[in-house]
Amino acid sequence: VGGPAPYWNTYSYDATGNRTGLVQHDITGNSLADTTVTQTFGAAKSTNTGTGNGGAHALLTSTTAGPAGTKAVSYQYDAKGNTTAITDPGGTTKLTWNGEDKLDTLTKPGQNGATSYLYDADGNQLIRRNPGKTTLTLATDEITLDSAGTV
Repeated sequence: VGGPAPYWNTYSYDATGNRTGLVQHDITGNSLADTTVTQTFGAAKSTNTGTGNGGAHALLTSTTAGPAGTKAVSYQYDAKGNTTAITDPGGTTKLTWNGEDKLDTLTKPGQNGATSYLYDADGNQLIRRNPGKTTLTLATDEITLDSAGTV
């Protein structure tokens, strides 16, 4: 531990190589200030049935515990392995996917409407429509138009 940006992390893995744990240690050695992340994955050799489990390497839950409290997050998947729902203490974020397995819509808890995405023929994001604004992406440039007509 040292240098201009010191850190001290410990990792743990399951038999299939999934990272099941992370401890972000307090650099002063105060274990009460450590943050621990515990993750669970689908059972080894399980298959994705499209009922939300995602298969053997799909992240199912992630729980973070530390000085700021505890936060649990769970994940669900479709038959292709795309994330369809992320549930945390703030509610459930829902995701839908298009025929090319690109993100189609994203709906966050408390958000007035969904964010939708449109892609070009090469699969690059072209348009993002958030509630109240639309953003056009061309290479590395973005142009945003809000509902009041302001660019």
